[in-house]
Amino acid sequence: VLLGFLIDSALALGGWLSYATPLPFAGLAPAWIVVLWAGFALTVNHSLAFLKRNFALAVVFGALGGPLAYLGAARGFAAVQFEAPLLEALLVLALAWAVATPLLLRLSTHFVAREGVPA
Repeated sequence: VLLGFLIDSALALGGWLSYATPLPFAGLAPAWIVVLWAGFALTVNHSLAFLKRNFALAVVFGALGGPLAYLGAARGFAAVQFEAPLLEALLVLALAWAVATPLLLRLSTHFVAREGVPA
């Protein structure tokens, strides 16, 4: 959740995108997107567990899936607006998600192993 808050706040503060409902603080990631990050984090040990075995696939999955999710949120729900040129914003999102996805998978593996629960 913290990683998601930092990424989305950096994207907003960097001028790449803005949110339709910037609550509770304008310029930072809104509460609703932080909750979406929490939901995404819950999938890491279940539906996305197959990515733990393939780092390259996790990078590609993040680089493609992340920007597509924001594009869908922008076009389908008008929840996000791209402030920078679309291609530039999508490339920044791709980079952020290409790093975040394998990082979340690695953190998940670390914390699950630490607790003695099979991954």
